[in-house]
Amino acid sequence: MPLHNLMHTFDIQPQKVETIEAVRQDTKWKPNIKMHITKNKENAIREVQMDTSDIKVFIDGSGIEGRIGVAAVLY
Repeated sequence: MPLHNLMHTFDIQPQKVETIEAVRQDTKWKPNIKMHITKNKENAIREVQMDTSDIKVFIDGSGIEGRIGVAAVLY
């Protein structure tokens, strides 16, 4: 659906929408995060139960009918 239709349908006023500038990093920048991808669901469940991190982000990238979608959840 075109953005102008969404804005009209949900009464979103563009002048009240917050704009966030994109953040760019040098190509040599390394994030200060630990990323881990498990091989299967059972291992993922076990590792999450053992993880004591204060912040966890779970992502899922999936393909349906030749299209790609993604979701992220921050705990």
